[in-house]
Amino acid sequence: MKRHSLLIVDDEKEIRRSLTLTFTDDYEVFTAASGAEALDLLKQQEIALVIADQRMPQMTGAELLSKVLEIDPRIIRIILTGYTDTAALVQAINKGHIYQYITKPWERQELQITVKRALESYELALENQRLLKELQAANERLRDENVFLRNKVCDQWQSADIVGNSPAMQNVLEWVHRVAHSSVTVLLTGETGTGKTLLARYIHCQGSRKDQLFFEQSCTTLPETLLESELFGHRRGAFTGAFQDQKGLFEVVDGGTLLLDEIAEMSPALQVKLLQVLQEGRFRRLGDSDYRQVDVRIIAATNRNPEEAIQKGQLRADLYYRINAFPIHIPPLRERIEDIPLLAQHFLIQPLCTESA
Repeated sequence: MKRHSLLIVDDEKEIRRSLTLTFTDDYEVFTAASGAEALDLLKQQEIALVIADQRMPQMTGAELLSKVLEIDPRIIRIILTGYTDTAALVQAINKGHIYQYITKPWERQELQITVKRALESYELALENQRLLKELQAANERLRDENVFLRNKVCDQWQSADIVGNSPAMQNVLEWVHRVAHSSVTVLLTGETGTGKTLLARYIHCQGSRKDQLFFEQSCTTLPETLLESELFGHRRGAFTGAFQDQKGLFEVVDGGTLLLDEIAEMSPALQVKLLQVLQEGRFRRLGDSDYRQVDVRIIAATNRNPEEAIQKGQLRADLYYRINAFPIHIPPLRERIEDIPLLAQHFLIQPLCTESA
């Protein structure tokens, strides 16, 4: 197995020599006499752990390790101090710049144990990152499969109709056909189970974006931070576990349609970010400062009364006016009982078709 590489940074030659002898049997050891030299070496070598003296000219150990953190947050950072520089050490620890500090003179065996345990943490972080990449690759494969299946379903939707011949459903379909070929934002309202998701997919498949992606995202299934990351993506280091940049649904679905289900459950902070996408067609990833331009059609859905949600402070009024550009209300089955026989026939025939296929 490949030996880990250590970097010893100290302006005193004897200390560098002593630490090299301490670790050279178990690790590949590099040395540097200053912070600047250490940073140059980090650009050339893959280092797992840095041990730096606190008191060095031009750049202190704490300052160096803060730069090491920016280069690669996985690198274990240990500081050596022979002075009572408590304030600087406490500040460095609180900011997460150092893993541990060791006072001079140190006990050789104790230092070896400390480094061994630190590198076990490093190995665990690498393993977690590997597993995360495998999980992300699996998610990408699932997304590709979903795209294929969704497009296949969309082909079937081209020749299929929403079940219902009642005047209420015919009125709904008339509004759908009016709005399908535009990019205007649609707000679907109706009780749970009335078919808002099916109607959103039907709008997408009947429109000019039918060859592009259609995704649905519930605003109730994820905590706020995870939902923000799912929608807008994130930059590496934006939060714990964010080891690399990740696209959000707005980037993935660019050119297609995104259904935001139960939009009234979205937090006020996320509603502001969504409003910016609707107004300007741009957004920022979590932890990023750069804006990204996208063209995504939004279909919003809610089982609540939007006006009541506004009064309760659950839905921003300005966002409501944006998503309510083309409202469609789906009536419950009790208001269109003449559709019951047709629906019963549809569900009786559907299993037979599936079985014969």
